[in-house]
Amino acid sequence: FTKKGSVAFDTKQTKLKNFPFSNVHRHQLEYLYEVQNDYGVEAFLLIWFSTYEELYKVNINDYKKAESYFERKHKNKSVPYSWFQQKATKVKVGKSVYFDYLELED
Repeated sequence: FTKKGSVAFDTKQTKLKNFPFSNVHRHQLEYLYEVQNDYGVEAFLLIWFSTYEELYKVNINDYKKAESYFERKHKNKSVPYSWFQQKATKVKVGKSVYFDYLELED
């Protein structure tokens, strides 16, 4: 729980300089989308880019929009790293938790 209530998330990683759509299974995406939009639970993905040693938090609705955009407009099968730099929240190391992704919640 956070100050806002429950959270639902999944963690993913990639060694690439992009994030392939195939890294998130449809049932995972649908579940996160459903709990956020039907039940008001904050749902997101935590994505580790091992090449850059960076972790990004992205709201599930924003990720779905990005996936749709890059697939439709650019015929891509991935979201570029640059999109995460611009649109997602970079998670920093903090406190006694290695990745303090809940600290982002106010």
